[in-house]
Amino acid sequence: MKGRPVNPRAAPKKASFGNVQVRIYHVRRKADGRDFWQVSDYTTGKRRLITFADRDEAEREAARIAQNLAAGKVVALELSPAERAAYGRAIELLRPTGVSLEVAAATFAEASALLGNQPGRMIEAARHFSRRAAITKTSIGDAVSELIAFKKSRGMSARHLADLRNRLQRFASSFTGDLGDLTTPQLQRWLDDLGLSAQSVLNFRRVLSILFNHAVARGWVHRDDNPVVNLERVSVRRRGVVTLFTPEEASRILNQAQPPIRACLAITFFAGLRSKEVQRLDWTDVDLARAFIAVGRDKAKTASRRLVPIAPNLAEWLALDRQESGPLWPKREWAFHQAQSSTAERAGLSWRENAARHSFCSYRLAQIRNSAQVAMEAGNSQTMIHRHYAELVRPDEADQWFGIRPSTIVGQLNHRILA
Repeated sequence: MKGRPVNPRAAPKKASFGNVQVRIYHVRRKADGRDFWQVSDYTTGKRRLITFADRDEAEREAARIAQNLAAGKVVALELSPAERAAYGRAIELLRPTGVSLEVAAATFAEASALLGNQPGRMIEAARHFSRRAAITKTSIGDAVSELIAFKKSRGMSARHLADLRNRLQRFASSFTGDLGDLTTPQLQRWLDDLGLSAQSVLNFRRVLSILFNHAVARGWVHRDDNPVVNLERVSVRRRGVVTLFTPEEASRILNQAQPPIRACLAITFFAGLRSKEVQRLDWTDVDLARAFIAVGRDKAKTASRRLVPIAPNLAEWLALDRQESGPLWPKREWAFHQAQSSTAERAGLSWRENAARHSFCSYRLAQIRNSAQVAMEAGNSQTMIHRHYAELVRPDEADQWFGIRPSTIVGQLNHRILA
């Protein structure tokens, strides 16, 4: 029967039984203007419209169809026994939700399309959404500040607290938003873009792990969404070959150095302190009058105090930038490594990780032939000094190394100008 709805915009009436609904359409025939009612019947598995001249009769039929559908009663010829059983089970599963089978199917189809037609991921997506809804939104900056305050209240040493603060503040300055929104790919790209050595990347990964474990314990990040867990593993290769700077290379680097990195480089070259130990030094630790540097327990890697002699050439370098007090390196750790690299680049060289300390140990051992003394000055074991640094350089090369002075470089510059 051809006709049109009386009001095309009006929603059709529905007959309901449980969570099953059957639509009833009011239609007006074009030929004579008579009104009819059509019931949408899906009991055969396909949609068909049953037409009634009486509205009450149409509503009764719709109610009957809804009841049959709710009970799983469909035409035997159209549905197999297995299909009828599946239909009935589907209705029972949906009953507690109050959602009709038609709505459930439409929702499932749309969700499946959003997940790349991989319906198996639907439960995973729902669980992820549920986890995200349960966490407490916390900004990255607030999370970092809270962790630092917590570690300070728990008595973390000033040295470790400073390392934690420097690394996390650099991390926080690179991201905005909530901590729980960060993903593994975002963190991995950030670590890759730092351009640091494997050991430094490992140190940043360790600090990020501390932050996110703290966040998990406080409900800011769900444990299954911790982005640090799946970061690429970093292995630090312990090379058997010790890399050194030559006296000529050290001269070129110091020639390009400016305060405050100049004094730091000189101490690393000629006193053998580790880069972290240099960054922790204060000018009050440098006693030029008595010619030693006091490396306190809170500043030494081994947590053992030691006195490192100041060689005559080192005294001249330190005198250039001498201050009564204050940190030798007043900036952050990442800026220290950046200053080392940029200074070497200006000298036409590439900065070699740990080569400055390796150089000191090698040249110092060649100079005094006393591994126990070098071990004490470097804060290392005598066995390690002898194993790694013995017979690497000649005594005459050691004399050149500890003969690098500011006046030497000035002389080199004058020679170049005259030439």
